[in-house]
Amino acid sequence: MVIEYVYTGLNGSPIEKYKYKKETITYLELKRPEIPIHRITIQYGVKEMIYYATVETTSGIMFDVRKLSNGELEDDYDYTIIWMDKVSQEITTFVKKEFNEQASVVFKTTSQISITLHEPFQGDRSLRQCFETIEWISSEQRTQTNISFIFDSHSIYISDKEWGSINHWRDLSKYVMEDS
Repeated sequence: MVIEYVYTGLNGSPIEKYKYKKETITYLELKRPEIPIHRITIQYGVKEMIYYATVETTSGIMFDVRKLSNGELEDDYDYTIIWMDKVSQEITTFVKKEFNEQASVVFKTTSQISITLHEPFQGDRSLRQCFETIEWISSEQRTQTNISFIFDSHSIYISDKEWGSINHWRDLSKYVMEDS
């Protein structure tokens, strides 16, 4: 009994999570029927003592659905899409200046950026450019995300957890992969 009370106090009630998931599904079917849903994860906020849903679309976009004080549900999908578009435009402008006009930036998900450069990998020069891009994204966008740089015959992939180990452009050399 005590263990159940502690568990429920920290994680929420499994029954309430189930009810909230059903409520979220109904909300999304009515409000956003055009969005293909891949997964809905229900969490319990211990501080706020509320349930909320993190929704992932089939294209990898993640947004939250929360219950307002009046009992209605609200999502931040539009804000997420606007944020992704704004950040994508800013990163694209920076990357085109840093690399070339043919470069393109794609947000595959809110946590994964793919930068296609349409140019050959040029060793140290390319590593410096990638490092400057990572520094700029980290400082200007205040975000650390999974990022890939795709050259004609090479690619560099850095996960969000590896950003802290990159302190110099030479650190990127261990992430270079030759494409076959």
